[in-house]
Amino acid sequence: MKIARQSLTSLLAVGLVLASSQISPGPAFATPPDVIDIREEPFGLNETHLFVLRSSTDNLGLYESLRVETFLVAIDAATGEEEHWLIDRSVRSSEYSEDGEMLGYKVVRDEGLADVNPFAILAERDALPWSAVSLTGWYEVKADFARTPDGGWQASYPSGQVFRIADAALVQKLVGVSDFMSRNVADHPRMASIATRQLFADRTVPLESCEPAAVFNHFALRAPGTELLVRIDCSVRDEVGVTSVVVHLKEDRSVVSGGG
Repeated sequence: MKIARQSLTSLLAVGLVLASSQISPGPAFATPPDVIDIREEPFGLNETHLFVLRSSTDNLGLYESLRVETFLVAIDAATGEEEHWLIDRSVRSSEYSEDGEMLGYKVVRDEGLADVNPFAILAERDALPWSAVSLTGWYEVKADFARTPDGGWQASYPSGQVFRIADAALVQKLVGVSDFMSRNVADHPRMASIATRQLFADRTVPLESCEPAAVFNHFALRAPGTELLVRIDCSVRDEVGVTSVVVHLKEDRSVVSGGG
């Protein structure tokens, strides 16, 4: 099964930089492939929503150039509906002297960005920062991950608890994140003739490349023990890429109760 988006990760790019549609002086490297990565990080939690920072990194088809766009996204745990705020857009690039000596790096933010304070948004929504609810690092009960016979992933604990996500739910999450980015990233100039938004829209994320990477243990602010927050990493070995998302695995009550 394939999802119609292309999974490419951010290389720490290495060479030329795009600035005002011109290439800055620097070493003569061959043009690299367009390299894009999408990643979510938990940022806050209240009784109804998970807040994540959803970021993309894009080398713009250049060496030593990195375009970064970050959004705060509030995800309704019951419905999956989202609300988002643009937090930052910037390009990190190398600077060279006229004789080709590297001088260092600079970060240039887009003009006209609204001043959005993500912590203020958490406060308005009665949400706690993730650092206040996270148990990762000192509360480590290891989950045993495995594929389910009917398609999906499950996490099993020594206590007998089992949490699951179906492939269909994971596909819905990946497609939603890919669609979100292709609609909301800026159409920033790049080396390729293809537009930036179109490049995001054309990314592919094969479902078979996805697997759990980490559990986000945390204090429950709603019914405890009924869901598990897990990072899912999706990548393609023969390309350079990763899409990394945070998903809810739901508790399988039939297993806990001893049912079929």
